[in-house]
Amino acid sequence: MSKSKSRQQTARQEKHARFEGKAETQRANRTPLIVGGGVAILAVVLIAGGILFTMNQQAVPASNASAAAPANPQPNPVANVSPANVQTRYTQMQGTDGVVRLPVSTFDDGQAHYYSFVDNAKSIDFFVLKSSDGVVRAAFDACDVCFPARKGYRQQDDLMICNNCGQQFPSVRINEVRGGCNPGPLERAVDGTDLVIRTSDILAGGGYF
Repeated sequence: MSKSKSRQQTARQEKHARFEGKAETQRANRTPLIVGGGVAILAVVLIAGGILFTMNQQAVPASNASAAAPANPQPNPVANVSPANVQTRYTQMQGTDGVVRLPVSTFDDGQAHYYSFVDNAKSIDFFVLKSSDGVVRAAFDACDVCFPARKGYRQQDDLMICNNCGQQFPSVRINEVRGGCNPGPLERAVDGTDLVIRTSDILAGGGYF
């Protein structure tokens, strides 16, 4: 081989080596950019996923709590009371010589007994009971606050409970305290073995009914 051809071949090899070196350098420079871009994209995806997960975690318990929580977590003591059922408990009464008489012994059981006095097609309802201190007491089955509901009171042990709002009143307060949700006091008196209530006092409570 001539010296001229040998120099040409050597020159081509040097150019090829320089070209390969530049290509390798470019690939090396691009690699960090590609890797860096991939890391940045992965970081964005992870952050977005974390935000969505947090939002779901916060939303799901609230939804579950709402679905699981009962509409009324505690029993309503007057939920099953209706005026139609309440009305069946009254004993119809009539007056004689301007009074209503009831045997005192009727109330020895300590239970509230319910009565209805009819005047011109209007029923005026009241109850009588012997309280825990041994006194026979009487009151209208209504109060100044809840009377429009016409639900009256029920007895639970030594308490009279408003069937509309659930307020409770010890038996010893009946006929003693008036106003608010207290049962409207009804005047009465003991005459021998009878409890006597004037019909005029009963009629005075007509506004409740």
